[in-house]
Amino acid sequence: MFQKFLNSLKTPNNASLIEAIQKGYEILFEAVGRNIMYHGTHKRNLQNILKQGLIPNPKQREWKEDPDTSEGQVSRQSYEGIYLTENLLTAYGSAGRRTETPKQKERERIIVVVDIEKATAIPDEDNLTTKIKEGLNNFFGEKWLGNRMGILAYTDIMKDKGNENLTKNAINALNVWKHGYDDKITNTHKEYLKAKIPYVVEAMKKYITRQAAWEIENSNYKEEKLNRLKEDNVPPPPDVEQAETDFRNAMDALMKKLKASFNNSIGNTARMLKPITYSGSNKIISILGIIDNYGTADYISGKIPYKTVKEYYGSVNDPRFADDFKEKMKLFGDWNLADK
Repeated sequence: MFQKFLNSLKTPNNASLIEAIQKGYEILFEAVGRNIMYHGTHKRNLQNILKQGLIPNPKQREWKEDPDTSEGQVSRQSYEGIYLTENLLTAYGSAGRRTETPKQKERERIIVVVDIEKATAIPDEDNLTTKIKEGLNNFFGEKWLGNRMGILAYTDIMKDKGNENLTKNAINALNVWKHGYDDKITNTHKEYLKAKIPYVVEAMKKYITRQAAWEIENSNYKEEKLNRLKEDNVPPPPDVEQAETDFRNAMDALMKKLKASFNNSIGNTARMLKPITYSGSNKIISILGIIDNYGTADYISGKIPYKTVKEYYGSVNDPRFADDFKEKMKLFGDWNLADK
């Protein structure tokens, strides 16, 4: 609608007027706390998305389980919600993980562009888990996890009944995470952070417990480690599967209490827990297909460029994301827009 309005004004004498209107729109757009984000997915999901939008809990989830979960790798199993990113290349890469199979490679990746209200988004778990690790490193000493000190840390937290040490660490961590606020920490911000401390503490405890469980599981001296815990009157951690589940549940509870950050203190990714359709405060503004032409006969002969973009809904010229989209597409090399 806004683009149609701008097009209706286009005359040789109106160039400066159009530029001023567009600039004013962008300022207003930012002031009301909105954000443009991308979601990458497989082409098989295209028709459903065109019909009903993005659904938080589809029947088919790309990361239902993670066979690579280990002591050093937290499970990447998907949480509920719609995963979004401010970076087109991240969405493109995510769509690639969903399109490639051992037997075939789908040349087209679907990118859904959404306009969301910042306050309705929550953080992505990958960035938040990194912050949890950083907080623990700061408290227990740099690279404590790499030194296989999970059991020692677990013993400490189990004996610290009041969680005093972890609470201090959680406060320090939260003071670094702005969660969308300005650098100036207001009283409102302080109250916001204070209410989150128990959730950060619980996530840290469950992460340490997780590490201890894996350390015991992978040890050649399992019984010796368990006996040492018993001598210290410390209950053993749960098995690795339960410890992983407990950590994920603690992280999910924490994420649902936090606002997603758009100032890079937690990263530029987020989750939405409600559907994103074609109207309302959170809505789809464009659906694009990015086709990889590399290796095709037409590409080799020079008839078509490296990438082709198809517009299924909306336009790549939408002023809300056009500049960013085109700038990122340049990184792929030459590209063109498919004929409708």
